[in-house]
Amino acid sequence: MSHQESNATVNFILRLLGVMALLAVYVCAYFPFAMGAEQSGLMRGRIIGPVVVLNLMLAALVTCKLRCKPHTAPGRIAFWLCAISLAGTIVGLFFLFLPQQGHPSIGIFYLLTPIGLNAIAIPMTLLCLALSIFWKEKWVIVLGGFLFMLAASFVFSSVRFQIPPALDAITGTHIFSKIARRLDREPGEQFRPNYDEMTNDIVLIKKGPLDTHKLYHLETAAGRAPQFRCAIIDEVVDEFPTVQDFETQRRVLAELDRQRVAVGTNQHCARDLVLFHHKVMLKRNGDVGDMAAWYLMQRDLDRVLSDERYAVVARDLAEYALERQRNPQRYNEAARSKYFSRTFDGVAQINSAASNLVQKAELGVVDRRATTNLSLFVPYLEARIRDQGEANHNRMERNCSAAISWITQLQEKKNHSAL
Repeated sequence: MSHQESNATVNFILRLLGVMALLAVYVCAYFPFAMGAEQSGLMRGRIIGPVVVLNLMLAALVTCKLRCKPHTAPGRIAFWLCAISLAGTIVGLFFLFLPQQGHPSIGIFYLLTPIGLNAIAIPMTLLCLALSIFWKEKWVIVLGGFLFMLAASFVFSSVRFQIPPALDAITGTHIFSKIARRLDREPGEQFRPNYDEMTNDIVLIKKGPLDTHKLYHLETAAGRAPQFRCAIIDEVVDEFPTVQDFETQRRVLAELDRQRVAVGTNQHCARDLVLFHHKVMLKRNGDVGDMAAWYLMQRDLDRVLSDERYAVVARDLAEYALERQRNPQRYNEAARSKYFSRTFDGVAQINSAASNLVQKAELGVVDRRATTNLSLFVPYLEARIRDQGEANHNRMERNCSAAISWITQLQEKKNHSAL
């Protein structure tokens, strides 16, 4: 092989590698661009970024025409395809910025120009740019055309949404779609993951704010894939502080309790619901605090009483119940009172816990700790007896007196065991 033939072979290989690199960079550019590009941002009025990009594209096209003229046929074709794409984008934006009336509005032309136009122009331009490399086009033309089409792909077309499915089809996997979905930082409301996507990729439960829409999909995903209940519970607990709406907070707590009951003892979740409900209760946000205190009483009272880690929880729960008893609230829609119950009623749970302990022949270390914590609720029970405003006061008085009697017996038994 002569020296000239060897150089030709090397040049061909280098240009072939350049074509492959061009296409690979375009395809892989989806993922870093997806981290900053929000779906349908232009349609929701975020126009500053797209307009800036449009001006840069126009400046690049004019510069190319005046200073860096392409000298190969594929290069010239790529140039005119970029010009057609830019013209379609300008026309589409013109219709989009006009007053929109009726359905469909005149803004629907944006879906034709540039969205529909670029779906054809972008692949053809990339092909021409790839061919222009073999035809020894100026590298500045190839690079400029590539950057032009890259900007058009992500700002003024839907091509970027077609890249991951195409890669999935080529590789026979779903990994590219999963990566792309995870990298969508702030998907618009209509693009948030649904329960099918959540069950296919549980990481997607972190997308979007915790509102009633997301709560519905989390609930359905938990029903369809019970193995993810703990992950969903943990996500709800983490996102709860971001929920500001009062009614949504109540719905979230109710849904959290349903999922917790469904989990049972089969799974162990990372988040401690006792500490979570304790924190919510201390906010004293009307019925939201009552619900948190009620779940502590209904689901976790035995753990709160007997586990030394929850000594502060037992004390605060007793103080919360006593405070609510001493300051009864009435629902007042005009005053926007957030309490739906006059007082907090946890007598039945205290009664049951004390009754179970009384039946034990001897009190162990854990039982004595539970007895000590139960005695914290005696002021609450006494205040409830004195409150004549309670419905079915006679029955309530009997239940409270019985609980106090059992707690007194437990104290005596505890003192006897200490001796």
